[in-house]
Amino acid sequence: MASGRLGSISLSANRAGIVYDNNSGGAVSLSVMAKVKSSTSNIAISLWIDPSSTTAETITQVSSTSFTKVVDFLSLNSGNTAVELRHEKGTGTGSSYFTPTNYVDSSGTVGGDIWSNMTPSLFDEDITTWTGWNGPEGWYTSGTNDISTYYVYTKASLLTNKVAYFKKAINYAQATTGAGNKGSMSYSNYGITYDPYCSMQPVFGINNSSYMSMRAVNSAGGSFGNNRTSNGSYYTYVSNGSSNPGVNWYTPRVRANGGMIFMSAGHINYVMFSFYGRTPATTNSLEQVIEDNGTSTGTGYPLIFRFQTDAFSSVFASTQNDWFKFLEHNPTTLKTYWLGNFSGEGMKFLEFDTVLAEAWLSANQASGTAPFGTSFKTLSDLIGTGFVTDLTSLSTTPAIFKSKSDWTSSRNVRRVGTNRWRYDIYDKTTSTYTAFETKNLRDDWTVVDLTSNFEALYPDGSTLQATGSVTNRIVNNTPTLADSGLLEYNTQVNQYERTGLVLSDGDRVVVSNNGTDIVGVQAMGYEA
Repeated sequence: MASGRLGSISLSANRAGIVYDNNSGGAVSLSVMAKVKSSTSNIAISLWIDPSSTTAETITQVSSTSFTKVVDFLSLNSGNTAVELRHEKGTGTGSSYFTPTNYVDSSGTVGGDIWSNMTPSLFDEDITTWTGWNGPEGWYTSGTNDISTYYVYTKASLLTNKVAYFKKAINYAQATTGAGNKGSMSYSNYGITYDPYCSMQPVFGINNSSYMSMRAVNSAGGSFGNNRTSNGSYYTYVSNGSSNPGVNWYTPRVRANGGMIFMSAGHINYVMFSFYGRTPATTNSLEQVIEDNGTSTGTGYPLIFRFQTDAFSSVFASTQNDWFKFLEHNPTTLKTYWLGNFSGEGMKFLEFDTVLAEAWLSANQASGTAPFGTSFKTLSDLIGTGFVTDLTSLSTTPAIFKSKSDWTSSRNVRRVGTNRWRYDIYDKTTSTYTAFETKNLRDDWTVVDLTSNFEALYPDGSTLQATGSVTNRIVNNTPTLADSGLLEYNTQVNQYERTGLVLSDGDRVVVSNNGTDIVGVQAMGYEA
């Protein structure tokens, strides 16, 4: 007769396992205890007593290669039987840039700078998880070697052709299935940006003369757009009347995300935010984003905030736009995060509450007031609106985020999974890369060990996991277990104990970790 600890298991996110299998030939008196590997966070667990032979997980090999965390994204074929595409850390261009190319399929390595013609947020394992994607259609890309043509795809086509679309995009090729040509952009050869979280799916472009274009989709699926030259917002308020934005297509002088756009220049320290919201009131309010309208008010206008960065130095090189690091929206929390430089303030890591920002926008549009206009404002002015929080001094904010040391990034945070983002930094002082991952963009930034095995959550209760020799797809089978044996379902716990369980011979205790932190589970008791 055995007694004491009869079984134990450690479960990472979305994993399931058998804590104890009663093969004693008799009854067992049992207690089940669980502890989350966190002193502050709760996770959801589910618990069954099950007499069946159903395994807690099904493991299928999808690659004979084991990937490390140099890879941040793996895509499977339509049958989920093989790895068809991967995204991994590149070698960089010279010593200054992190270049995330190196896409690999059955034909070998293919190249192309993905950031120039599609949003960095689209490396998601499952399009259906895009909670903030509320547009009438879907995804933007450009045509072959042409960033002037605006194509939008239906969500149905994206779901069935995602891998093919990715392969096309990285080679600047426009995938034809499900695509609608929504028009052209006159000014875009020096960079474009796309906001997937805005209902009208806007894309904004800039050219070498500081002229701007935009196109978007209205509620009926039709296209609308606008072009501006010297009477545009970028030319007037950012480039300061210069015909040269001091950039090329590979540097993020404009970046839209979560209902706002950030604009900067490479030759002058003028910067501007423009707020238009995730659901703009009118098509005109998006067209006006690129117009010289800094003091205009009403429902048809966005609101702008203009500020300055510190003067140029060897630290903030004009060719790299190092005073702006990223702008990225979290559709789960409805918060948007910005990292960059304010004049006299240094590097700042800011959180925009999208809901509050849109309420502020609507109130000012309704009252016909422009709270900022075109005059330069300070960080305190922005925080004073009530929807911006300074996270720079937060203990969880990485030290390099706060530093003016000479470092460059991979141009923007990229979404590589549901509630999972990746950000790679090249430190020119140490000549080393540091990869960060985060689940919320706010306060859980962790350094990635690039030598460790790749593991990530995927749709339908599955995990992709490299073992050191192969890569497997692991499916959580607990949704198929009989409800009659269910003891806990998505119960929020940090520390858990269930006593007084009596198992018959052949019964087993199955646990599913439905949260994001690791949980340790133990079974203690007496066998008859």
